[in-house]
Amino acid sequence: DALRQAVDVFSRHAHTDCVLFDVVQWFDDHHQQRIPLPQFEVMSGYEAFSESLSWAIHGVYMARRALYDRYPYDDSCRAYSDDNTTRLHYYISREVRPCGGLYYYRQHEASVTHKAGLRHFDYLRANESMRRQLIDLAVGDDVLRRYENQRWLVLVDCWRFYFIHQHMTPHDRRAARAEMKRVWKTIDTTTLEPRNKWKLGYMPLRPSWRLFCLQEELYFTLKRWLRRL
Repeated sequence: DALRQAVDVFSRHAHTDCVLFDVVQWFDDHHQQRIPLPQFEVMSGYEAFSESLSWAIHGVYMARRALYDRYPYDDSCRAYSDDNTTRLHYYISREVRPCGGLYYYRQHEASVTHKAGLRHFDYLRANESMRRQLIDLAVGDDVLRRYENQRWLVLVDCWRFYFIHQHMTPHDRRAARAEMKRVWKTIDTTTLEPRNKWKLGYMPLRPSWRLFCLQEELYFTLKRWLRRL
């Protein structure tokens, strides 16, 4: 009855443009895990967009056709571009509501998002595509600052992925490192919040790329020693 519940919310609330499902992740070993959703009755599109930057609200939703007509699937990258489509739909929505319908989301260990390889670093280009689209929307500086902070956190997370997956081919590791360096140069560090640039592992350390790399190696080595990685 998940679709019926979602449609019922649209029917009762004429200004609602996106409706979120309750989500249960279903893993290959058949265990289940519910993705928590904050308790809310309604959010503005801007609020939903803001919450989606850290995925405090997930991206499993139904939207009115007009949103897809305006912003169809973002295929700028092989992976992760769907995040952009979701965030744009939230941003331009008048209202976003939950419906209570249950969506089972299979987590496959062999999928693109779980498998070690260069496709993981598409996340960086998907972020750049999102930033360009936000600029085209003429969003406020506060939105761009928040998204630049998100781009920075994704870059650090990509380095974590690079550190963990030492078994990637030499070619892929060189390409991944070059892509991270390219993006590192594009980050507007003046927009970064103090918590995102003044602690070990997150300091931009401009203009020395080599020093930044040494910091990341130290940071994730310490996390591994502390069994937090």
